[in-house]
Amino acid sequence: MRRTFLRTAPALLLLVPLAACGDDDQDAPDAAPLGDGIAWRDGATVHFPGGEAVDSGQEDGQAWRTSDGVVITSWDGGTVYVTPDGSVSDLDIPEEAQVAADPTQPVVAWAKVQPGDGVVHVLDPATGKERAAISTDYDDATELSIEGDRIWLHSSELASTLEIDWPSGKVTRSPLKYVRSIGSRYAVVEGGNENYVEAGAAKPGVIDLETRRMVLRGWDWGLSPRNTYATRELSDGDASTADTRIGVLDLATGKYVARLAARPDDSNWLNWAWTLDEKTIYWFEGNELVQCASATFTCTRSKVDAAFPSVL
Repeated sequence: MRRTFLRTAPALLLLVPLAACGDDDQDAPDAAPLGDGIAWRDGATVHFPGGEAVDSGQEDGQAWRTSDGVVITSWDGGTVYVTPDGSVSDLDIPEEAQVAADPTQPVVAWAKVQPGDGVVHVLDPATGKERAAISTDYDDATELSIEGDRIWLHSSELASTLEIDWPSGKVTRSPLKYVRSIGSRYAVVEGGNENYVEAGAAKPGVIDLETRRMVLRGWDWGLSPRNTYATRELSDGDASTADTRIGVLDLATGKYVARLAARPDDSNWLNWAWTLDEKTIYWFEGNELVQCASATFTCTRSKVDAAFPSVL
């Protein structure tokens, strides 16, 4: 495993300091948890909540936040793990693998599920060591999610979902299908998209994991870190117009508490994120950072010296 140490530069914004907390799990990585605050990328540079800016060496690809760092998979192959102290480590995750991470946990899950290989892996990215490898009877995987000790693996081919307790290795077939993302209390289920619904898929929406009842219907819902809110884009007509809103719905009441005006980027994409304490929802409009406090949903804007910033 390659490990390099890069000099970090001060971030261009004054962000929330790192939170210090302990971990009783002796097998867990010893890096300080990231804590609450804003995390974002600009090309290969990762900006952490404490203000650190680290060159990951990965200009493109997808990124997943863990409690201690950020995992980035490149479109050209190769996966790295980046931490605020400036270290960049190679991870042994195949290019074609499904990857998932829980921002409150120091592990990353991946699965390259194909005929003859239905194994789900849990990796400690700080050390590169495997924490668990759970065999399943699946031959394909279309969605992988992790929340705490639970992993959800969905197969479109079988139109079914497995729920995996990864510390014990116990695998059960879930009554829920097409789990796209999972939280501590709720899950988002979607089979396809607005233009194509996969065979056997239930209606899309948000499911209460305790009652197994659908509490919200519709496509493209997202969950806040503590599952207080559900969010989705609301727009009238063309998504590139100024009428776009981010709808914030309180899951306890089922009512919208905010409709935040937002402007998509040049590709008509609008991506937002929450701080882990749910005190702030934030996104970028060009090189302008928009932060909205959940106490009042009042928003502030500030410029960043970045070409293509995106939230983590």
